[in-house]
Amino acid sequence: RAYTGSAATGAGIQALWEVIARFREQTTASGVLHARRREQTRDWLHTLIAEQLHAYFYNQPQVQAQLPGIEEAVMAGDLPVTAAAHSLLQLLQP
Repeated sequence: RAYTGSAATGAGIQALWEVIARFREQTTASGVLHARRREQTRDWLHTLIAEQLHAYFYNQPQVQAQLPGIEEAVMAGDLPVTAAAHSLLQLLQP
């Protein structure tokens, strides 16, 4: 369902807010809102972990030193992508 409203005249704004309030009441009462918030929080956690791991990996001096050569080998077809990724990840092993 579509609703219209005008910021210039205010027409339809009250009705729109009523629809929003009803939606919030229904999703809160049914538990859907809480479940969505929980999922969003979990997804945010995974996103932050992925971003931090990405930054950590690419900021490692040994990765920065090896990456250009490995990229060239991959692009030339001399090294499979899976082997390239594995060898770069091995650089982080203690």
